[in-house]
Amino acid sequence: YLFRTLASVQLPERFPITYVLGYYGATLALYALVTALTWRRSGPGTANIQGLGGVYANAVLLGTPVITAALGDAAALPLFALIGLHAPLLAFATGALAEIARPDTEASLAPLLRNILLGLLRNPIILSIAGGLAWNLIQGPLPEDWQSATATASKLIPPLALVAMGIGLADYGLRSAIAPAMGVCATKLVVHPLI
Repeated sequence: YLFRTLASVQLPERFPITYVLGYYGATLALYALVTALTWRRSGPGTANIQGLGGVYANAVLLGTPVITAALGDAAALPLFALIGLHAPLLAFATGALAEIARPDTEASLAPLLRNILLGLLRNPIILSIAGGLAWNLIQGPLPEDWQSATATASKLIPPLALVAMGIGLADYGLRSAIAPAMGVCATKLVVHPLI
């Protein structure tokens, strides 16, 4: 879905840098604030998860189908600009904080950076975005026969992903962690959009 959309969308002449900087300025500031406040109260492990949960958008499974259905494929490009940076920035921040919080503080930064980089290189979302963008820049839009062959699958993937996400969430019990879950929800659904 991501590859197909990016490979066939009309690319703008300029990258929407102010849009990306505005979003990530607010996102990283909120991540730092939630993490710092929670760290003092609950320790580094919980703080890291609370901070990440409060700002990590579910833009691929939820945002992409809703935005493209409402605004068309042209609206996907600004969204994908955000998605493409989401994992690298937040994975680095979360990994770095997890490393700092480890009891053996003599741990090296090199393995952390290597693990984060390898994780990003294996991330199917990053690979789909990079591949679709590369195809678009090198080859131009996808051939019509490819577009028609993948059209049905690309329409089925987002709803199936939502079902899979719901099934996965059913395995987690929220009764024992209702307060932190509500905190993450309030941060993600109220505070983050307001910023």
